Formats: sequence, C-alpha cells, structure tokens
Amino acid sequence: MNNISNCALFTGHAEKLFITEGFNKWNRATNTNKGFDKHHKSRSHQIAMERWTQFRSNPVSIRARLDPHRPEVISQNKEYFCLLVEYIRYFCVEELPYRHLNEHDNEALNRGKYQDFIQLMIKTNPKFCELRNHVLSQYSQHVDFTSKTIFNTFVSIMATMVREKIVKEVEVSGTFYNMIDESKDSNDHEQLAFCVRFSNGGVPKERFLAMIRIKEHFDADAILSTIKPHIEDLRKVAVFVGVCTDGPNVMVGKHSGVATKLKEVYPWIISNHCGGHKVNLATGDIVKKEVPKVVSLLNQIHSTFNAATTSDLFERIQSEHNQAIRKIASYIEVRWESLSKTTDTVVDRYQCILETLLLSGQQNTNHGTICAGLYHKLCSANVFIEILVLNKLLASTKILSKSLQSGTVTFTQARKDVRTTIDNLKRCAMDSDFHDDVFEEAKQIIDECCLPDAELPIHSTRQKRLTDYALCSEDHETSVPESLKEKVVAKVRDLFSAASRYFEKRFGDQDILEGLDGLDPTQPAKYLQYSTLKPLVEKYEDVLKLNKTSTQMELLQLRHAPDSYLTFQKSVLRVLVSTGKFF
Repeated sequence: MNNISNCALFTGHAEKLFITEGFNKWNRATNTNKGFDKHHKSRSHQIAMERWTQFRSNPVSIRARLDPHRPEVISQNKEYFCLLVEYIRYFCVEELPYRHLNEHDNEALNRGKYQDFIQLMIKTNPKFCELRNHVLSQYSQHVDFTSKTIFNTFVSIMATMVREKIVKEVEVSGTFYNMIDESKDSNDHEQLAFCVRFSNGGVPKERFLAMIRIKEHFDADAILSTIKPHIEDLRKVAVFVGVCTDGPNVMVGKHSGVATKLKEVYPWIISNHCGGHKVNLATGDIVKKEVPKVVSLLNQIHSTFNAATTSDLFERIQSEHNQAIRKIASYIEVRWESLSKTTDTVVDRYQCILETLLLSGQQNTNHGTICAGLYHKLCSANVFIEILVLNKLLASTKILSKSLQSGTVTFTQARKDVRTTIDNLKRCAMDSDFHDDVFEEAKQIIDECCLPDAELPIHSTRQKRLTDYALCSEDHETSVPESLKEKVVAKVRDLFSAASRYFEKRFGDQDILEGLDGLDPTQPAKYLQYSTLKPLVEKYEDVLKLNKTSTQMELLQLRHAPDSYLTFQKSVLRVLVSTGKFF
C-alpha cells in the first residue's frame, strides 16, 4: 500500500481501483497479471518509485534547490536580529529614552538615543555593519528593522516571553502573593503596578508583572476590576495567598478599600499594609510631633548650604580638615532615610559647618545675614544634643527599614525584626550605658566646637555671638558641665520612649495570621507543632483542600526529617514559608 501512496505523490495520480472503487473480490487483487501485480509492472509505478528513491537520497526542498544560498541568508538574518534584540534589551534594562521626533531627519543633531546608538554600532562594529548591509540588499535600502514600530514589536515580544517565564515559575512554586501600588506617568495618568511574590527553589522572589493604566475613576472598584483578571489568570496555576498595598484609604480602607473587597472575593487571603510604609509613617509621626523645630532647622541648614558660595566654602573647609567631602542632603517626607543622611552629615561635620557659617556670616549680604543667624542657632550645646539624639534614633530604625525592604524577608523574620526594634527602642530609653555613650559623644564634639553651655542665654545678639563664640583658640579649654548629662538622658528617654509608642501603634494592627510562632525555627517548643499551626490549617483548609489528619502527620514527619520538606507540596506550611510576605 505504501507503494501505491508513492504513486499518488510522485505521479500526481493513482488508479481509482486502489483508492475510491476497490475490489469486489480479493483474488482479483492478488491474481497474477492482475491487481497489485499488474500495477507493479506498469510504467507509471516504475517512474513514481524512481522519483521516490531519488527524493529519499537527496531530501532538499524545491525552494532550497531554486535558491541554494537561502540557508545562509536565514542564518545571517537571525544573527542580525539577535544583535538588534540585545541592543533593545539594553535600552529597556537601563531605562534609556530611545525614540525622538526627528529620528528620520539625517541632518538632525539629535535623532534619538537608539538611532544614534545604531549609527555608532555601524561605525564601530564591523560584524553588525556587514549583517545590516546584507539585510538592506535583500529588501530595500531603507529597511533595516530599526523603526519605532519594529522596536515596539520586539519589546512586546520580549515582555510576553518574560511574563510567560514568570507564570511558569509561579506554577512551580504553587503559591503567589500579590503586591499593588499606584503611580502617575509623566502625563499624570494613573497607573497601577502589579507585582507577584513567590518561592523559587526555597528563596522568595519578587517579579513585576504588569503596569496597567486606569482610565476610569481611581477608586477601589476600578482597581479591583483591573487586577482581578490578572489574579484569576495566576490562580489557574497557583494558590492566591495574599495582597500587600501602601497606606491610602482607597487601598486599606476598613469598609471599602481594595484589600477589603479582595477579601470578600477571596476570604482566605492575607492583606498587609507595606512594612516599609509603616516605618516611614512612624518616623513621620516622631518628626512632626516630637522634634519639629529640629527638622525645620535641618531643612534650613540644607537650604543655606545649597547656595553655591557656601557649598564651595564648606567643601574647602572639609578638605582643610582632611575629611571626605560630604553634602548636606535635603529631607523628603516620603523618604525618611534622607533625614538620617542629613543628621549623619551634620553630626560628623558640625565643626566644619560652624566654620563655614562663621566665615559666610561676616559678609555684608542678605545671605551673610542668614548664615550669621543660622550660626547663632547652631552655636548651642542644647541644639547639638537634640540633633545627635535624633540621629541615634534614626540609626536604630534604619536596620528595620532595610530588613523590611529585603526581597527575602518572610512573615516570621519581619515579625521578629519589628518586635526586636520596638524592644530595642524601649531598652535604649532606659539603658544607662547607652546614655553614657551618647553623652560622651556629645561631650567630645561640644569640646571640639567650643559650644556654650546650654544654660547660657541663647538669644544674645548675633554679632556678639559671632565675636564671643566663633572658634576656640588652641590654648582655650572648655569643660562640659555634668548638668548637660541630665539633659542628654532626658532627651534620650523622651524621644526613644515616644518612638516605641509610635511604632507599636503603626505595627499593632498587622493583619498577620495567628500561629506564626509555629513557623519560627528559633522557637523549638512551637516550631511545626500542629497545636500552634492549627489556626493556619483551619484558615487554608477549604482553598487548599487540606486533610487535618494528613497535615498533622506531615508536620510530625517534617520535625524529625527536615529533608522531607521537598515532598510537602500542598500543606499550609509550604504556603506560608514559601511566599509568606510581611509587606
């Protein structure tokens, strides 16, 4: 029968008797000189078999025979496109602007970074230039696949491939955690960033999945309708564990926020207010309510030293003291770490700041008057103590901020770090050794800068202060009274105690599941104990279709054989350990 099919393929026809009509009696097909035997001896069958034999010995397509150089052309095209893709990928990863309005104008001074980059590659990369010339010779002198349409097509294809890879990783993980945040583009269009967090090889991973423009009103219903299709797509391959947002009412509102509405649809999920935002809010509470005058003074220092003449003088004085050049950063409310950098510089360069203000304040200009007034304020031990204590406080909370921003932080780690930070704030407020350390550091700088006792009147005339307390001579000696220590201790106690209260307030309403102690290996008595993890098992019982008895036995096995975690596929422990996210 194969021979008959060869006849149909290589002669263009086959006898109807073998295809449509058939034989009424089988002996008609097998008799000598009839049926199959007759067909095998026919001229058409012999020609078809000869053609089939030649085809098998040289299986080259007709197109390849007509254009024998086609494989080489395809290979060169692939190589050219691979280079273009790498160039486009570089522009995307480095977030470089790549298009320009005048990119088709060969005489324009600026044709756009991408077109200029392509021209640079033509001049410096012989291989790319050669491949491009091959492409131009095939199609047209104006077709080199560098237009904005081709560029956007490549970007779209690469984005699709990246998303598919992320979805596959989420599928392997089995669980995912959603993080959403709103933002505006350069045209003030509201956009929503949709990110996922999952476990890859036991290590938490965070991936950006989509940036979605919201064309309707930016309210909870619009956000929910925007992200729900993406969540449902991911739920086809993994379990939806929870959602993390920042602090606006539209996100975390108790009655109609996005997190609340998501819980109505997915009642088992965890919703969290971003821990990093909570640290910023707690620090903002401290700044606004406890030390507003100090922060206002720091902003004034930045504004004064931002002037070119003062900045240059400040750098020169630092060089004369053999110190590294440092700038005084501005404080941005939404980025509280900028305040920490400002206090670091002010404390470490206090003497240089005073010298700069002293010299600038002697100028008979408006700016000189401002510098003299600022020198008047800073030339006080009391003011320096307030700045130093604030600096110590910000340093102690910076550790927590870094931890919560880590891509590998888990529920248990974050919970422990928050508790440790609050306990540390309380301890510092009452620890006499810490008080002594702060006082000794303050005493050293007060001596170096010859700052007057805080008991002296602060509101003396500016000119008198400049004259009396300018800079200490080499033979001048000062003694810091012990009364200053009482002020240091009082300031530390007040500020650190207040900070602990603000942090407890911000982190006291965490939507964290009960039973997290059962996931903390540092607590052996509770670690992987079913009695401790029971609330978690009950919470995920329906969505994960858990069997309490089987889960209890798996936990017992896991306690005694940690390596068996690899077989622990669908338990609530895997859900939280692999993707549990604090913020």
